[in-house]
Amino acid sequence: MNPIEATIEGMESALKNPKNSEDILRSYAVSMENLNMYYKRLIRYFSDMASFNLNYDCINATKMSDFKSKEYKEDLAILDDFCSKFDFRTEFGTILRQLLRQGVEYTVLRMDGDKYTLQELPPEFCKITGRHAYGLLFDFNMEWFIGNYGVDINMYPKVFKRMYRQVFNKVTKTYNPHMLVDERDSTFVYWHQCSPVDGFWAWKTSPEIATLIPYFAPMFPDMAFQPTVRKLQQDKYFIAASKLLVGILGFNKEAKTGQVANQLNMTPDILGKFLGVARQGLNKQIGLVALPVDDVKAVDFTVDQTNVESDYIKTLAQQGVASADVLMSDEKLNSHQSKLASAIDANFVKSMYGMFANFVDYYVNMRTKKYKFHVSFHDVDIPDDRAERVNNFKTTASMGIVDVQYAARMFNLTPFEFNRRLEMSKASGLESKLISLMSLNNQSATGGNVGRPSKPDSDNPNTMASWDRDSNSLK
Repeated sequence: MNPIEATIEGMESALKNPKNSEDILRSYAVSMENLNMYYKRLIRYFSDMASFNLNYDCINATKMSDFKSKEYKEDLAILDDFCSKFDFRTEFGTILRQLLRQGVEYTVLRMDGDKYTLQELPPEFCKITGRHAYGLLFDFNMEWFIGNYGVDINMYPKVFKRMYRQVFNKVTKTYNPHMLVDERDSTFVYWHQCSPVDGFWAWKTSPEIATLIPYFAPMFPDMAFQPTVRKLQQDKYFIAASKLLVGILGFNKEAKTGQVANQLNMTPDILGKFLGVARQGLNKQIGLVALPVDDVKAVDFTVDQTNVESDYIKTLAQQGVASADVLMSDEKLNSHQSKLASAIDANFVKSMYGMFANFVDYYVNMRTKKYKFHVSFHDVDIPDDRAERVNNFKTTASMGIVDVQYAARMFNLTPFEFNRRLEMSKASGLESKLISLMSLNNQSATGGNVGRPSKPDSDNPNTMASWDRDSNSLK
């Protein structure tokens, strides 16, 4: 939380040299989020869209006997345990917001309790130095725990103490950038290699690019222009609200005794007193020239009705989402436009799911013994997507293909949570507590009355016309 003054010149200069401006661009991102409500909503819009509905597949189980084996059930329980202890929806949602803010997030997985969590590491003290099959590799600067920073190392996992000793006791070999993932323990000055085996994980919106740039950084110069646009709109409002009262002073038309022709018929002293009295009864937006006079005219300042600030915000929004009307607009989209805009934005969120799935794959398969699993995340939290999930399950179930993972996704539950709820409901004996009610829609007619009960007091025009024709009565 280190915002700096956002100037258009400073932002454009930083964007021209992003590799050497990573820290200042992150500071600009903080400033924009504090000052620009649209940017704040934009970050929440994308991060809150993600549903993170989990599906899993055992990649080395090929026969029915594999799925029924004791080893499979034990390894599946490990996946269930990890998903139960690691609140991935909350943790990954936070990571996604941070990625949109600063373009990168460095974390370490903490499993030293009943609940697993991701602890954030300071990006200024981390550096991406490579990649492995599941993601990115980085090094950590141990100066974070010494000097002017002096952060308590006990607030971090125990692996940091081992790394600290290796850096300052020089017990490791010379820095080796190509060491195996599970052997990354070499050091360079205060930098120490970090291994995913120890829980270290780097997240990035564009992992193919090493430079760290906030995702919406290209919009920063336009966002910084907002105070100027707001001031211009305020000026337009004041101009439109301002009026000027012009008094036409009288003249002596004809010369009389002791007077001169074309002379003002009021002395400056008397005019000043009248003006002072008149000024007290007028709004400050109304300018006063002279009163009382022979005639008074009001002068209006005509301005166009264009709302500069509204147009600016809509233009800005069009750069951030598929349609500006999704977030901030007084216009309505038709059904096709709405679905298309949502699909485009949803595709961006879904493109991020792969790195989150790799994270779960890595740490689950580290713990399983025989069977290995591949996890995937699906769905976004928008109405069309939720309706499609329900329809997909109903369609496949009607064909006799019942997938419990499809069913779980309808309710934003993991397959394990869904199964437990079904078992809990069945174990509670809920069906024995229910009373079967007779449906009136399935009963035969008695007393000559059939169909929906009539409503003679209805004021619906079609109902009234039907009663007039006597078409509701039995013939």
